[in-house]
Amino acid sequence: MNKRLEELKEEMLALVGENAKSGINNIDFDEAYEKIAVERKQILKEKNEYTEQQALYDTSRHRVNEMKKFLGARNCAMTEFDNDLVRRLIQSVKVLSKEKIIITFKSGLQMEQAMEVREKHQDGRAS
Repeated sequence: MNKRLEELKEEMLALVGENAKSGINNIDFDEAYEKIAVERKQILKEKNEYTEQQALYDTSRHRVNEMKKFLGARNCAMTEFDNDLVRRLIQSVKVLSKEKIIITFKSGLQMEQAMEVREKHQDGRAS
């Protein structure tokens, strides 16, 4: 991309120089200049989109590595709820219905989870 942008810049400068030497307001010059400008603009747009996507990818990769590091230091035999772990890994939980939720992790991954509906005993405990 950068090489092509440099080539287009050179073409534009040569075209402007040639037009300045001739001193004529030429339709061919206008068309050629516009064609180069359109291609250059498209390449710059694609380059910006690529840069943004690369930044998102790098951020996601960094988050996943942080999660791996954090989880690697943890004892995986959990016997109780770990609020710190939940806050480090989960960005949000969206309730879709009584039966379904979507968990969004900080890495950007999403997981749809079915919920088990339990009946309550008369004393208020879930069965």
